[in-house]
Amino acid sequence: MTTGATTGGTSARSANTQNMRLPHMSMAVCRGSCSPVRVNKWSHSSAGQPAPTQATCILSQSPSTSAPYPSLVAVYNLLVHIETKYNRKSYAVGSFVLLCNPWLKDDPVYMPLDAQIQEYIKSDYGLVFMGTSLNVRSRPWSYGQYEPGVLEACLRLLQVSPQHLSDKHKDYIRRADPVYLSRVVCAMVNCNDDLGILEGKWQGSYKDGVKPTDWSGSADILHHWVSSNYSPVRYGQCWVFASVLCTVMRVLGIPSRVVTVFNAAHDGNGNQKIEEFYSSTGEKLNLSKDSIWNFHVWVECWMRRLDLGAEFDGWQIVDPTPQEKSA
Repeated sequence: MTTGATTGGTSARSANTQNMRLPHMSMAVCRGSCSPVRVNKWSHSSAGQPAPTQATCILSQSPSTSAPYPSLVAVYNLLVHIETKYNRKSYAVGSFVLLCNPWLKDDPVYMPLDAQIQEYIKSDYGLVFMGTSLNVRSRPWSYGQYEPGVLEACLRLLQVSPQHLSDKHKDYIRRADPVYLSRVVCAMVNCNDDLGILEGKWQGSYKDGVKPTDWSGSADILHHWVSSNYSPVRYGQCWVFASVLCTVMRVLGIPSRVVTVFNAAHDGNGNQKIEEFYSSTGEKLNLSKDSIWNFHVWVECWMRRLDLGAEFDGWQIVDPTPQEKSA
């Protein structure tokens, strides 16, 4: 008897695959970087138990005889293959979700302190700061990662990303990398060039949507996005984009926090300067796209940077507000 797991939104079963109902196996959420699963024993059920034609499998994690392999964040279909010298039958047991694992030292999102995991993974509410440097205000936000449907929405976000739609196999393989995941999710939180979650608006009327200041949680936004068949939710501004991104990253198992910066420089032409132009009479000329905002909100995600080197490990800035395209 062997087990197999395949990724995908629907079960990849052959013609002779049957459904097998095992207790508590219809759906499970697992943390990644685990060793392969093996079958310790199997037996037919006895009197008073399920019908003898149903095989009962006892699955366990295999001994750690080799280094854990990276987890690919996805939904997996779990299959059980029973072979005899006469035939082979396959049973669809259920499905499970594999996520990043900040509790595991070998995972690139590992956090060493339980207090940090509590704050940056498990906590489902927080305060978002805004205002000015001289008048700091806060507003509560419900990240809602445990709300019904939120996990499913976050997984659907990965499935409708341009990376997955253009090359499913390559996308699945790269999902072991939190750097890749953060870039995909960051782009998908806004809708500027994909089937993203939020549409931004900073002036004018909000009658055809919801004012950014009226949002107080991520779950409602994610539910609305899914129920509208991935049409953008109107409207968001920087703290809404950042808070939704924080929710998705925590759901995927990547430690994240919302960060506010005051007197935030917005470099419109990428020359690393904030330029203002004035006439000889002191009148400000509208010749620059540069500006300084009262505040701006982004997200920081915790991960090792295997692509850059250990000195760059730690908090990484991920900004989903669609103001300028990344270089």
